Amino acid sequence: MAAVTPHGEKGNLGYEEVEKLIKDYMTQVRNIMYVEKDASVNYLEKILNIAKESNYLCVFRNKAPNDSNIEVYNMTS
Repeated sequence: MAAVTPHGEKGNLGYEEVEKLIKDYMTQVRNIMYVEKDASVNYLEKILNIAKESNYLCVFRNKAPNDSNIEVYNMTS
């Protein structure tokens, strides 16, 4: 499993960088976990579109820092 997050060591990554990471991992591994730790970015809709086009991606998302629930989007068939 690969983990992808837009939160880098030197700040947030742009969507294009995140998309490239995900697509690179898609060629190597079956499951990819995508995590946005806070509201500083919101690429979820775009990431879900990538997931919908693939049988190899599962997306997880924390709902909010004050909500311990996690939404899980499993797009594999």
